[in-house]
Amino acid sequence: MPSMKPIILLPLLLLSLPAAAVFKCQSPDGKVAFQETPCANAEKQSDVRTFAAPSPSPATAQDMRSPADRSAINVAILQGHPVRGMTLKELQSAMGAPTRINTGDYPGGFTEQRIYERDNGTFYVYTESGVVRSIQTSAAIARTPSQQARACPSEFDIKNEEVSANSISLTEPQRRDKQRKIADMRACR
Repeated sequence: MPSMKPIILLPLLLLSLPAAAVFKCQSPDGKVAFQETPCANAEKQSDVRTFAAPSPSPATAQDMRSPADRSAINVAILQGHPVRGMTLKELQSAMGAPTRINTGDYPGGFTEQRIYERDNGTFYVYTESGVVRSIQTSAAIARTPSQQARACPSEFDIKNEEVSANSISLTEPQRRDKQRKIADMRACR
């Protein structure tokens, strides 16, 4: 089977060709010629509009990464923590849904502060144009037993429990227990 690379590359090469100037020249005897070089002195020259070839679309944040950056992001997703350079989709894969989102629309662009409250601390993740730009962490504050008893689960925790309750390996009594637990979790909020 012939390789598809030449077929795919040809249109890309044609798109990247720069626009060439075209000159419309009219000779003294009235003949019109279009050429790439300026007209001779005796010929009348007219401007012909030319259009530049469309520039290729800008590379996405994912395309511009080095292999080392891609590897670091993949490891962070597996370990469940954010790193600079992640896209929002990768951040969601690593951290799940945020507890809160604060947004800002500035002349420089659209920014978000995504707050993830976890047992081991709070993560403040700042994104700009859909890419993680900076991260702040805050260590977990030790809670008293009464505070721990009152702590309500996040929407993410409830969603995880709902997924777990739909497991085909659960018996009917186990499923009812999980449904009661989910109802209690929702009542806390």
